[in-house]
Amino acid sequence: MIVNYKQKYLVYSPFKNYSTSLDYFLIQDGEYNVHNRIIGPNPEYNWKSQEYYSPHTAQVPQDFLGEDWRRFLPIRNPYDRCISMWKWHIHKVPEDKKITFHNWLLEYAKQPACRPVVTVYPDWTHLLRCEDIINELGSADIHLGIPYPPSAKQKEDKLKTFPHANKSIIKKRKHNFTSYEQDLIYWYHREDFIAGNYSKVP
Repeated sequence: MIVNYKQKYLVYSPFKNYSTSLDYFLIQDGEYNVHNRIIGPNPEYNWKSQEYYSPHTAQVPQDFLGEDWRRFLPIRNPYDRCISMWKWHIHKVPEDKKITFHNWLLEYAKQPACRPVVTVYPDWTHLLRCEDIINELGSADIHLGIPYPPSAKQKEDKLKTFPHANKSIIKKRKHNFTSYEQDLIYWYHREDFIAGNYSKVP
């Protein structure tokens, strides 16, 4: 997760919810860096026996849970997120271990790290929709690594540098979901569908 101690907010880093992009964007070098990265226990993958530490940590220090803290949670359309998780999986395994999206959904999609983000990170106070991340960051009171408070032009210019902006919309899905896959994804991620107001129809 990414933390700003002075302004009392944190940004969670859910697996496959723009966590790397947000990390690159918010963690700056130089005088305007106001964010710190926290590494901690990650929701464990079923195929790993060891404890895995990463920026995806869901363990929130008690000090950050006070009413005066804001906790931003990036949320992504579960259909896009599942495709991204599957692509990450087959990218990481040897060629002879690669599987279809359908088989991944049956075998791996219920890993703890793949669960709905609003249940893995239940202490959120604000959502950041990945599909509209530029506007979400622009309207949230989050330091963008520029003089604070920024002018409208400074803010606009900085937001243009966000990596992978609106990737979920620009990069169209190449998978035609079967009705069975749709149902599985919906029921695996129902809490995210509801919290993010996503359509059950892909």
